[in-house]
Amino acid sequence: MIWRLTKYLHKTAIAISVLISLFSCEDEGYLNSPDARLLFSRDTVMFDTIFTTIGSTTQNFKVYNPYNEDVLISRIRVANGDLSNFRLNITGEAGNEVYDVVIPAHDSIFIFVAVTVDPNGQNNPMVVQDSIEFVTNYNFQSVNLVAYGQDFNLIKDGYISNTHWTSEKPYLVYGYAFVDSTSTLTIDAGTKIYFHKNVKGINKDMP
Repeated sequence: MIWRLTKYLHKTAIAISVLISLFSCEDEGYLNSPDARLLFSRDTVMFDTIFTTIGSTTQNFKVYNPYNEDVLISRIRVANGDLSNFRLNITGEAGNEVYDVVIPAHDSIFIFVAVTVDPNGQNNPMVVQDSIEFVTNYNFQSVNLVAYGQDFNLIKDGYISNTHWTSEKPYLVYGYAFVDSTSTLTIDAGTKIYFHKNVKGINKDMP
């Protein structure tokens, strides 16, 4: 009976040793210094004049590992999570919270950021802010996110009849728009007009 108990304890000790070795191997190669700090290509990602409901162009920045060992980032997340106006793509994975991201020694990764500003029904520009949080070896770092938004009047893919544009809100021409020769568009002084990418101007004689 004692022999069987001794044999059982011996096997248990071996199993525990194997498990400890496996976990130790998983940690090998990662920098475990409590002073580990990532480097960033910029401390703030800023978007200028984002129109409500119209998504922004994507911006990006780099996260650097300046050390001779691989760095394991425990968590990367947008502070406001799924409620944020900002959206992330981290090393090809879309999501506002990602775990266990590895940066090899003296290497870097890209983080892509986009933003959409919710309409607020106000004429004045607004500022939308958030941040991206990084946790490495229990160290906390962050990169700021700032977008200047603006509610607007959308002019999209159509004919502009006799009308009057005021300076209360800016106008965004999206796709195409045209004014027929029999119609008049009156634009107040100080009115801001923006043209979305690849917008086309068309007159009545165009095919």
